[in-house]
Amino acid sequence: MHLFRKTPFIKHALRALALCAVAGWLSGCATTYDVKVTALRSPEAAPCRTYRLVSAVEGRETYDPQYPSVAAVVEQALAAHGLFAASRPEWADIVVKVDFGVGPCRLKKTAEPGDGGASMIYYPDKSSGPISESTGTIVPASALKRVNVVWEKRLLVFARENTMGGNTGCDSGAELWRVEVAIEDSTQSFDELLPVLAGAMVDHIDTFTDTDCIERHK
Repeated sequence: MHLFRKTPFIKHALRALALCAVAGWLSGCATTYDVKVTALRSPEAAPCRTYRLVSAVEGRETYDPQYPSVAAVVEQALAAHGLFAASRPEWADIVVKVDFGVGPCRLKKTAEPGDGGASMIYYPDKSSGPISESTGTIVPASALKRVNVVWEKRLLVFARENTMGGNTGCDSGAELWRVEVAIEDSTQSFDELLPVLAGAMVDHIDTFTDTDCIERHK
């Protein structure tokens, strides 16, 4: 594995350039979203310089029209951390895999102010009733006045050691890091929220958070 020591100046310069590219996707986006972020990093992960980007779903690059736009923002985020695509697949230090999509819908119900204004969540496949996010107790359905159907949009990027060179069927190296970001709202469109997901992801590549966290992003 090639080691690449980034000085603070180089690291910040690369990150600034890549963030400018990502920011181009964000122009005109005024809504603020709650983004769930999960970031993990192996303590044995060594610094690396080059990567090979592939879909976590085999062959998705060839049939999913969304894949090129997702791959483009992931490459920009990787460049912000001094990582660049290897000139030949077998020369890559790591294999970076990408997964994304829209999950099944669920109902999100919000209580009236008189009920404490707590957000209530009800899963259609559960019969116990809506659960208060703040207290964890069941709330009578009659107390809930507003019902929203929401979908989760998620973007997952993770890296493994490129132990098998250019053999695309043998990416069995140890996982080095992963970052997953997700937004839940009333739209089914992944493309509309890709810029926000990418903006949330860029700060967490090759980092560690001990718990899931919620960040506010535009």
